[in-house]
Amino acid sequence: YIPSHNLGIEVNGLYWHSELAGKTKQYHQDKTELALTNGIQLLQFYEDTLIDRFDTVVSLILSKIGKAEIINAEDCDVKVITLDVAKAFCNQNHLHGYAKANVNIGLYFQRSLVAVGSFAKTRYNSHHDWELIRFCSMNNHIVSKGFSKIIKVFCENYNPKAIIGYADRSYSQGKIYEKNGFTKIGTSDADYYYLRANEIRRYPRSLFQKHTLKNKLEIYDPSISELKNMKANSWNRIWDSGQLVYS
Repeated sequence: YIPSHNLGIEVNGLYWHSELAGKTKQYHQDKTELALTNGIQLLQFYEDTLIDRFDTVVSLILSKIGKAEIINAEDCDVKVITLDVAKAFCNQNHLHGYAKANVNIGLYFQRSLVAVGSFAKTRYNSHHDWELIRFCSMNNHIVSKGFSKIIKVFCENYNPKAIIGYADRSYSQGKIYEKNGFTKIGTSDADYYYLRANEIRRYPRSLFQKHTLKNKLEIYDPSISELKNMKANSWNRIWDSGQLVYS
């Protein structure tokens, strides 16, 4: 806990923060809300994230306490970049790594890529045609007004009707959206990942949709649910803190 910044930092060990240890769907959401009611932002980093992306975790903490280096977006060149370039940058500088996108826009400072915004066509929301699926700056840096510059260039070149974006409540309060004219339109329920007791690894539930389980599980019964099939194979769940939704 850093009182001078009203900031709490917690590492969520996977076993002890999953249903293996009796944790419920609301557990991480409740912690987030309890911290907020006391004027504290709680950063929750999961054990596998700390192992895989330690530098990015440290970078995020430094940005929260004003220790990151500032780059002005006005001093940056903006370019549409290839998938390979965006993927390498996001995998190094975003806590969730790269996500498949249709358009990737980068900011370059002195010929070095310092920020990336990735946009994908929406699949599940009929009121928005585009989703801002990733935004990140180079580790240990903040690109001042970089978010707004990337959004502006995207709008000028692709004429979106409406953009939707999400802020992971495990480490974000969505302020970057609010500062750039987005409106909060909701808060999503906690989502879950699957894990096994002998692994320090979470797996997105999208990898285990029921129609794919027959070819993935040793024990499979088509008459029961995805969850029951997974539990029959010693898979369990761990939840996140939900997301803030912006438009």
